[in-house]
Amino acid sequence: MLHYNFRRIFKMRDVERPYTYLVKHGFSANLAHRITKNDIKTFSLEHLEKICRLMKCTPHDLLEWTPNNEKEDYEGNPLRILKKEYKYADVKNLIKDLPFNQLEELAELIAKKKKE
Repeated sequence: MLHYNFRRIFKMRDVERPYTYLVKHGFSANLAHRITKNDIKTFSLEHLEKICRLMKCTPHDLLEWTPNNEKEDYEGNPLRILKKEYKYADVKNLIKDLPFNQLEELAELIAKKKKE
């Protein structure tokens, strides 16, 4: 089954109050509530584009696929690329204990990636 996973992107972008953030950026209170609860059954392309622009992501980053059964989860299934089996990356906590020289290296790598 395909579903949206907004929590993952909010966590990665360090958005601590997604509801407030979304309302501040023009989403209705009702839609912001449904997004933060991952209670989205239908989502207009206009809203999808808006949230992708805000979060600097693609629809691919927001969509996840969970197979309904083992038969669906075969190697050749094109939806497998949307099967995300990793934990949410809490970037701030990942880097907080790095030694300073590694933080500098990370900053250089990030700057290089931003130029690409």
